[in-house]
Amino acid sequence: MKRRGLKNKNINIFTLIGIYLLFGLLFIILVVGINIDSLRVNDLFDTNARKVYDELDKIIDIQESAISKIKEASKNGNYNFSNPYVLVNPFSLNPCSAIMVFTTDEPFKVNVEINDRVIGETDASSVHIIPIYGLYENNFNQIVLTLEDGSVHEQIIQTEDLYSNLKVEKTNRDPSSLLLSYYASGDLTSVYGYSYYNDVNFLISGLNYISSYNVIEDGLTLEYNSVKGLDTLLIDIDYLGRIKKVYRKNNNYSADNEIEIQLYKNGIKNYNLNKFVSDDKLTEFSILDFDNTVENLSKAHLYFKEFSISVNNSYLTYKLDEKGYLILVRNDGVILSYYIDDAKNIKIDDNYEYSLFLNADSTYYNLYTIIKN
Repeated sequence: MKRRGLKNKNINIFTLIGIYLLFGLLFIILVVGINIDSLRVNDLFDTNARKVYDELDKIIDIQESAISKIKEASKNGNYNFSNPYVLVNPFSLNPCSAIMVFTTDEPFKVNVEINDRVIGETDASSVHIIPIYGLYENNFNQIVLTLEDGSVHEQIIQTEDLYSNLKVEKTNRDPSSLLLSYYASGDLTSVYGYSYYNDVNFLISGLNYISSYNVIEDGLTLEYNSVKGLDTLLIDIDYLGRIKKVYRKNNNYSADNEIEIQLYKNGIKNYNLNKFVSDDKLTEFSILDFDNTVENLSKAHLYFKEFSISVNNSYLTYKLDEKGYLILVRNDGVILSYYIDDAKNIKIDDNYEYSLFLNADSTYYNLYTIIKN
């Protein structure tokens, strides 16, 4: 009986090799074809280009990390009235401040004294997150907490040695007032607060360049940019140094670089741990055709004129004396075009990195700058 099935055939070895090579070539074309656009985009991100980072977002991230620590402490039953959690300079911008956290078995109001000055009484709560500011620099500050049942806790908070050699003299003012003063040395700027005895007990420091400030409810508005000489943004900050809001400068802002304030003017209450929220929308842009634009950008001229770039909480501010369009190549391959207007400020999506180019008079220039996230 004959076995049915395929007959043996002689297969040419060269034909077999050719088939394998063909499949290999198709595979390479498929894989490379999928990633070819990514390769073309990567070519526009030169590793040697200048890197610009969002320094303000780094500070906000540090502050959000502090919020997490405070929340964890508020849930830790080991931090009680006699053993509170104390975080000095909690938001890294005011070393004359602290947060005290503890829990009580039942809701109590807490009377707060700072260096023999009665601040006020908090609302009743069993979770206490008490903001402490107005501490004297380079000192052992005495905090006295008193519960409604008469229990008393004394806490010493030590602060750092700041610029205590900087003093002001101003008389005939309210002994409970704080005199704010502005200090600048090169790119270092700070807002100081001086007690009636001309001791430093308030300081906002750690932001690159504060141009001016003014007072708002329970805090300050700072006129700021991380690069000196660029158009400024406004930052609302509380007396603990926590950034509450970042937004574009408006006509309602007026600077006042020497003013008296009164800390705890409205008494004291538990600190609000709501997260920072940015309200402004992204700036409008045009999306450019990928193939044509990449071809043009790959041949862009280097830009040799002076210009400045900064990024603060996703606000990209630039000083560029050209007419035309600022082009941002996103690292996902989307190419955005922004008309260069008098504002010189755009808000971008901080989930991406960008390589910067310029289109002036239909000529493309490489700004050789990368915005890092």
